[in-house]
Amino acid sequence: MKLLNSVVSVSVSVILTLGVAPVLASDIQYIAFSTEKVLDLKTTGGDVVTIDEIKDGFSQVAGTKIVGSKLLMKKSAPVVNMKLFNGAIVDFKAAYSGQSVMGGDMGGGGKGGAKL
Repeated sequence: MKLLNSVVSVSVSVILTLGVAPVLASDIQYIAFSTEKVLDLKTTGGDVVTIDEIKDGFSQVAGTKIVGSKLLMKKSAPVVNMKLFNGAIVDFKAAYSGQSVMGGDMGGGGKGGAKL
């Protein structure tokens, strides 16, 4: 038991010594989404680009890229919203202003919301 307490206290002191810096939204370079959950992106120009068009190289959206099974998107990407396969829509203007960013029919005719 004494050895366990020593290991725990050493681990805690290492964590406290190293510290963990908080990650600010302004420090985030990319937001990652599973390509299996994304249906399409609507750009600021009004175009709707499907995830398959991006995967297959038929379309490109500035500030986005596919890495493995993830869609990586910069905050500066010209994307207004993203439609998911479950019908939810992620509104990026609302996300960056701190409002409710996901909506979808919750069965009662209302809109559900989640904050990023």
